[in-house]
Amino acid sequence: MTTSLAFKAAQLLRGAREYLSNPDKWIKRNIQRGDKVCSIGAIQRAAGFLNGGWKLGDPQERAERHLAYGKAVDALSLEVGGNIPLFNDNPSTKHEDVLAAFDLAIEKSCKVVQQEAAKSGEKDSTS
Repeated sequence: MTTSLAFKAAQLLRGAREYLSNPDKWIKRNIQRGDKVCSIGAIQRAAGFLNGGWKLGDPQERAERHLAYGKAVDALSLEVGGNIPLFNDNPSTKHEDVLAAFDLAIEKSCKVVQQEAAKSGEKDSTS
């Protein structure tokens, strides 16, 4: 069984959210500063892209990570009104707002995974 792109994106979102659950790890106006990251930086970190990690792995694995990263960013973008940096850096955005946006993106991504699994089961049962 292969892992779906939606599943990989949900994993990235969960990893990013888990990292950001510590308020001391979240920052504004920078992708990364030391061990602190913004919302996009957290997804990049979960994907292994920070500090040159985007070059690691074989070409197929790198391509899959990039696709999953894009899907994760798209999912979070939908929850924050389209522009993650503007949301993250807005003076009124609080740490709990960021976590809530990740929670919604994770929830919706998991629903997509469940729908894919259900469709896959339907196809298997008819074959």
